[in-house]
Amino acid sequence: MTRKEILALYKKQFKRWSYMIEHYGWKLTVCYCDGTEDMPDNASYGSCGYTEMFFKYLEATVYINLRASENFSEHQIEYVVIHELVHLLTSPMMESSESTPVEYTVTSIARVLQGLRSGHGK
Repeated sequence: MTRKEILALYKKQFKRWSYMIEHYGWKLTVCYCDGTEDMPDNASYGSCGYTEMFFKYLEATVYINLRASENFSEHQIEYVVIHELVHLLTSPMMESSESTPVEYTVTSIARVLQGLRSGHGK
């Protein structure tokens, strides 16, 4: 597959699966990288995806390594997308519940309310 085809499949799968995190108020940015050298330093060498999350503000960036995905099927690309998004759903387990509850609660309520308003004719 060409990079363009791989990129199109990733975009299709993020569009298909992002609802599960957007429902909880997450703001997601996806960065498509040509290779490991474009990924954050914390990413494992050769990994297909890496997620940086800021749980208390419900913001995340998913980095996708297009070179590492060159020989993937659409099914494998879908798995990478789901895997990275599930990191966001499990992120509360990675944070100290004593240090972030107020910011998390305020962010969650604000995003949910904003979503309710925009869904009701503004």
